[in-house]
Amino acid sequence: LDGIIFALLFVKILDYLSIATGMALGSVFAVGTTGGLIVSLSSQEIAKGVMNGLEMTASDRFNVGDNVHFGDGTQGYIIKMGFLRTKVRKYDFSVVDIPNSQLGG
Repeated sequence: LDGIIFALLFVKILDYLSIATGMALGSVFAVGTTGGLIVSLSSQEIAKGVMNGLEMTASDRFNVGDNVHFGDGTQGYIIKMGFLRTKVRKYDFSVVDIPNSQLGG
C-alpha cells in the first residue's frame, strides 16, 4: 500500500513539475521507456550467457578437470567454469576462453 501511495505521489509531483516547467509528463515517460528498451536489448547477450552458465552448473554436464572435445575442434581440459565463460587448457598448454552461450543448448 505504501508503494502505491508513493507512486501516485511521485506522478503528482511530476505532473506539477510539468506544469511549472512546461515540459510534458508524457515525454518524460517516453524517454524512460526508450532507455529501458535500449538497456534490455543491449544486455540480452549477457543474460543469455549467464543463463547458460547457470544451466551448465546445475546440470553437471562439465566439471573442472574434465577432458572435453567440442564440435569446433577444441580439445583439452576444463580449468575454470564461470557464469559467462569456460576456460579450457588445450593439449598444447594454450588457454582458450569459450563463451557459455556457445556451449549451452
